[in-house]
Amino acid sequence: MTSGKPSRPVIWRLSDGKAGHDTQSKGLAEALARLAQCTICDILVTAYSPSILDYINKRFDAGVQYPDPDIIVGAGHGTHIPALQAKRARGGLTIVLMKPTLPLAWFDYCLIPNHDRPAGRDNVIITTGVLNTVVPTTAHSAGEGLVLIGGPSRHFDWDPDSLIMQLQLIVSRQPHIHWTITDSPRTPDSTLGRISEQGWANMDIIPFKDCGTATLQNLYARAGNIWVSTDSISMVYESLASGARVGLLEVPQRQESRVSLAMKSLIEDGLLTSFAAWRSTNTMLTPKYTMNEAARCAGILLQRGIFV
Repeated sequence: MTSGKPSRPVIWRLSDGKAGHDTQSKGLAEALARLAQCTICDILVTAYSPSILDYINKRFDAGVQYPDPDIIVGAGHGTHIPALQAKRARGGLTIVLMKPTLPLAWFDYCLIPNHDRPAGRDNVIITTGVLNTVVPTTAHSAGEGLVLIGGPSRHFDWDPDSLIMQLQLIVSRQPHIHWTITDSPRTPDSTLGRISEQGWANMDIIPFKDCGTATLQNLYARAGNIWVSTDSISMVYESLASGARVGLLEVPQRQESRVSLAMKSLIEDGLLTSFAAWRSTNTMLTPKYTMNEAARCAGILLQRGIFV
């Protein structure tokens, strides 16, 4: 076992292997590292299942080669028990992202999105949406745009004809902007093919399987205007974190949900432009502020003395 405290604060970032969860925990860990010169240890816990003997003996084999943690960060149910076991075995404060299925009081801090309507507790920090790894930049280009599309979900249907109509208006009204479009794992296979058939000269297509993290981060950094389909709540918050102007592409809604209500709230707050508003005004709103929730939450945690 590697024990003892190095000079730099140590973050154990527990991962359940799910990309969406990793984006959140990485966002917080990296924001803390930028502010406090931390060492981040990424620990995959998908195969870790603590036993009663592990608990009794204060053992956490998944972290045996790492220095003792100051904090243990996890997103997703699969990281909750390992986080508690890691704390018992090696110390450190536990920080979970999203509303845990276990009691809130079991963790030192819970960062929970406002759309989950979390209980008011001293250890709860309410976030506007979910955290992510996007870092704001001022290097946006007015001549570059980004389109991010999702797919059907339990809250939304999918209408490729409507989507193509919206994109047709966007690319034809703004021929001076070169657009890059990418999809997501939820996007039906035929959607990008149908978009490609339109032959728009000012749009490139990069399928998500070819769009790695570095490529997407670069697109976020450069694009002055971003359109996101309404179903893709995580991509909406990533786009807002970039500092660009962000618009919502209309997607058929199955029912009112926390996602749709959150999108309406962001529009009312002047952070997003609805497609209907853009179509009538030909203008995308400049957000009132850049939503960098990872940095904001990192600052709150540091003010509360997590590394003292």
